[in-house]
Amino acid sequence: MAGTTRRSPTITAKSKPCSTSATAISSNGLAPLRSRSSRPVPPRPPVTRWPADRRTLPGLLLAAALALPLAGHAEIYKCRLPGGQTEISNTPCGTAAATLGVRPDETVSAARREQAERDVERMRNFVEKREAAQRADDEAESRRQAEVLEAHARQRVYQASSMDDCLAELDQQAVDSRRRAELEAICRAKPRPAPTPTVIPVPVAVPAYGHAGTGSGLSICIQNVMRLRLAPAEQSRRVDLCQAQYPATTVIQTTPPPRVLHPSTPSTGQPAYKPPCPRGDKFCVR
Repeated sequence: MAGTTRRSPTITAKSKPCSTSATAISSNGLAPLRSRSSRPVPPRPPVTRWPADRRTLPGLLLAAALALPLAGHAEIYKCRLPGGQTEISNTPCGTAAATLGVRPDETVSAARREQAERDVERMRNFVEKREAAQRADDEAESRRQAEVLEAHARQRVYQASSMDDCLAELDQQAVDSRRRAELEAICRAKPRPAPTPTVIPVPVAVPAYGHAGTGSGLSICIQNVMRLRLAPAEQSRRVDLCQAQYPATTVIQTTPPPRVLHPSTPSTGQPAYKPPCPRGDKFCVR
């Protein structure tokens, strides 16, 4: 077209070299330039990770105070690992990790180190005193409980009336060996119980008081006593109680009136009339 001028592309040389991912073009625009070869990467030093420690607070403070570096030229890196975990190390973060922050390591003076050691020592002394006080309280409580148990056992031993009961009570008490020996000596000084007599039932004849057929109160009381099969002395005592409670009924015996003879004559003394003997009575005499 008339009046139109077409500009040819110009190539401007720059002093800054091209990156490795870009393609360098020569001055004539035809032959590509050789890319810069990558330099060998030196091996990375091992990453120092702080393991989890379960020591007490004074031990952690002492370890932290002793682990502080004396030189202040190192740097602390805070990195985020691909799994989402956060890592703090004294070396730069890896290629797969993201650097969250970099802080220069601080220099700890001798005065601060000594102060940290004094703080740790003070905390250690506080913990030791607290543990000693707790042990003293536990020992005092144990002694108090032992005294209460001993007083209770001594009271039970003194209240026992016989040696067997005393020893049985002592076996149920929780006392130490020395106190147990003392209380056992007290128990053995008590009298032994009297042997229980052997009861041999002896049959006793039951007196027939009152009317046996009518079941009077006295006979029923005595029958109940006989069923118990008590000792002879106790059985006799209870029979006496029955007799005192139910006195014997006085039985009035009725006798037929005397035979009335026929009046006799005053002159001869013979009866005026004699009845005849019954027929067949050989013993009848007139």
